[in-house]
Amino acid sequence: MGLGGKTQDYYSLGESVATAGAGAASALSTLRVGCNRIQLVDAEAVGSLSMLLSAETCRLASLDLGGNELGDEGALKLADMVVSNRSLQQLDVTSNGLRS
Repeated sequence: MGLGGKTQDYYSLGESVATAGAGAASALSTLRVGCNRIQLVDAEAVGSLSMLLSAETCRLASLDLGGNELGDEGALKLADMVVSNRSLQQLDVTSNGLRS
C-alpha cells in the first residue's frame, strides 16, 4: 500500500472505477485486477482504465494486471494509456500471452 493511499482488489476494471466513484483516481494507490480474463479489447475495460490513468489527480502507484488475457493488442493499448501517467511506479503484466 502506498503512503496514505488505498489498496483495493476488484473483479473487473469497470467495477473498480464504479465502486470508487469520481474520486477513484485520487483515492487509489494500488489496484489489483489480476486473473480476471481482462483483454482490454472491449470499450468498458479500456474506457475505465483510461479514465483512471489519465486523470490529473491520479495517484495510482501500482497496477496488477497479471494473469489476464491482454495479448499484444491489449498491451499496446495499455502502453498508450500509461505513457503520460506520472504516478505509476509498478505495473504487473506477467502471464498475459504477450509475444513481443
